[in-house]
Amino acid sequence: MNGNLVVDGNVVEIKHVVARPLFDDIIIVLSDNSIPGEMVPDGIMGLSEEKKIRGIMFSLSAKNRRLLGKGESIQSLHFYPVWDQLGTIGNSEIDIFSYSEYTLRGRIYTPSENEWNGHTFSYDIEFTADIKKEPVQVKITGADDGPSRAFSEYYRAVMAGKQKEFRKYIANAR
Repeated sequence: MNGNLVVDGNVVEIKHVVARPLFDDIIIVLSDNSIPGEMVPDGIMGLSEEKKIRGIMFSLSAKNRRLLGKGESIQSLHFYPVWDQLGTIGNSEIDIFSYSEYTLRGRIYTPSENEWNGHTFSYDIEFTADIKKEPVQVKITGADDGPSRAFSEYYRAVMAGKQKEFRKYIANAR
């Protein structure tokens, strides 16, 4: 790991990476503090709001090895109180040095400073990520009736990226 995130002139050394497959994409979080894999992607906003992490989160197409663009994926900056879904994280570029089913090595950077919602940011981060394949831990509380159990099973399958499992809970369009 080697790199920095700069927001409004504040420099943060990025020391940690988590990469998780989600459907046909890989969700990558680069941050100043470690993050449990099961917090990616849904728990990142909360960790940012609690000032436990600062960094970026982005999606990479596993098939095409490219950053996914606006409307295709998760792209966000986390530097509380400056955080937002950035669409394409400014003018980000990515270089993939090596990629396998288990490891991703690359560099994500902004060639110039970006402005977003009254703030400036830039980053240049080289990373090596082990792609986590552990099951997602989803805890759902509430009613224990049939519909609630079905939703819980559906949600667990979605979060684990198990398309065949969650599709059985979706009605076919006619």
